[in-house]
Amino acid sequence: MYCENCGNRIDDDSLFCEYCGTMIAPMTPVIPINSQQGITRTNPTESDQSATPNSPLSNAYATANMRRGANKRLRIVLIAAAALIAVLIIASVALYHFVPGIRDHIHNLSFFNGIDREQLAQALLRYDDFDNFSEGLAAVKKNGKWGFINQKGQEAIPCMYDYGPFFNDGRAIVQKDRKNGLINNSGKEVIPCGKYEGSISSMNNGLFSINEGNKVTRLVKKNGKELINRQYDEIGYFYDGIAIAKSSGKYVLVNTKGKEISLEKRYTEVLNFSEGMAAVQINGSRPYEYDENGRWGFIDKKGKEVIPCIYTIVYDDRIYGNDLYFSEGLVGVIKDNKLGFIDKKGQTVVPFKYEPFYMSSSFSEGMAAVCIETGKESHKWGFVDRKGKEVIPCIYDCVDYFSDGMAAVYKSDGYGESKIGFINKQGQLVVPYAYNNGEFNIEGCGGLFFNNGVIALSMNTGEANLYNGYAEGKCGVIDKSNHIIIPFIYDYIGFGTNNYFTCSIFQYDKLAYGIFDNKGNEIVPPVLDGELYHHFEIDFKKNMLVKAQLNNKPGYVDRQGYFITAGKIITPKELRTRRF
Repeated sequence: MYCENCGNRIDDDSLFCEYCGTMIAPMTPVIPINSQQGITRTNPTESDQSATPNSPLSNAYATANMRRGANKRLRIVLIAAAALIAVLIIASVALYHFVPGIRDHIHNLSFFNGIDREQLAQALLRYDDFDNFSEGLAAVKKNGKWGFINQKGQEAIPCMYDYGPFFNDGRAIVQKDRKNGLINNSGKEVIPCGKYEGSISSMNNGLFSINEGNKVTRLVKKNGKELINRQYDEIGYFYDGIAIAKSSGKYVLVNTKGKEISLEKRYTEVLNFSEGMAAVQINGSRPYEYDENGRWGFIDKKGKEVIPCIYTIVYDDRIYGNDLYFSEGLVGVIKDNKLGFIDKKGQTVVPFKYEPFYMSSSFSEGMAAVCIETGKESHKWGFVDRKGKEVIPCIYDCVDYFSDGMAAVYKSDGYGESKIGFINKQGQLVVPYAYNNGEFNIEGCGGLFFNNGVIALSMNTGEANLYNGYAEGKCGVIDKSNHIIIPFIYDYIGFGTNNYFTCSIFQYDKLAYGIFDNKGNEIVPPVLDGELYHHFEIDFKKNMLVKAQLNNKPGYVDRQGYFITAGKIITPKELRTRRF
């Protein structure tokens, strides 16, 4: 016999399928009625069924009905439990957000996201000084020596160094007995103090330079192994995998494997690489300064000159020149005192017809700012795309780069002041001319850029930029739809990393600052004082603790708004109600 549901073979007397559990109606014997006519009866009559109430078939049906009832009751219980849990979650979230007392009670746990507030507060009592956290460790000073603690207040590296500021990429430069060394975040001396006579400087790409006198004598990897053991007059950071070095007055290239690449010509200046290309100068007599005789071209990573040195950089009282770095496959160069853009083959993409201002030098989000002369000391700005088409006409008094799909545009009042608005890539004025930037000039504007959808600005007078918004009026934060995120009530706004703002206001003749996120949520109210340890260091994603000062006492604030100082924890509620 086979199961009608799953098709598996089962015993003929089975009541349920042993594979899928389906109930099986047993076969009933065939009873002949009239053998002569060959007629048979295959189903029991009503009287037959009623005559056998305890038959296996009846018991199977009863069992199945009981199971169906139990399953139904179980489903009802599970649905009710799930609904109750959902209600409890919603109620908890609502209480957390709308009832400060409950929120503070929930937060009043000593341990939060790797931070032991109580232990950290007690640990700070043992030290004479402490610095900001970097990569989970903070430098602390005791009896004139520096070591490091973690976010739980535990001394991870003993206080035994004369100098030890911060960690970067898992390494910290330390000093013992006036001799430099390098340690990892476990305290192991990767480069023992005193191994090299000179100083140690941090580079990028996980490399460190050993400097003896005025020479760079070695490049050392972060594991302590030497990459380069030869002397240079100078060597720069690695960009695009190449560092520019100089030896005996001649430039050479150095890659990240330590290989030295010679150049075809003796250039008077070589700039850093960008997108596989570096600007080089010939005939110049004064490196790092403008030289009207100098001509610029470009080399590739093999040191080959792929674009000839035929271009100039123009400087005068109002023209800054351009930065000569490729961006999005193009670079702005100057020929016959006009600016255009060329590609990596040296082909002209944007014609040489624009004024050579500093702003007109690179592409951002597929657009580059360009400027035309409309009269004596009169200019208008617009944008070109990567095909050389002027997609936004030159009608603005000044502009900034595109960022987050928006660009600042300026309207001058004719007296050196300007109003600021913002356009999108279609040239539509999305944010009206309602904000201020202080001084207005034609060769470069205030550097106003949206970052993750928000920007700090000032109203009435003063100036604002990506990093700060100082104004004689008031400062605030808006989004790309001109919605106010942080109200314009602050005297200063600083923009840190990862979308945190410091908002300051003058109170009792001193500046008090607080910390907000880019949604306008208050992390710490404006009660902190003293010097901010710098607003660029506010990075709660990278470091859960940021050094701050309250009532002239240094401490740390965390992402939940607690202030932790020596021997004391101040809750967000106490900060809001000024009970500290």
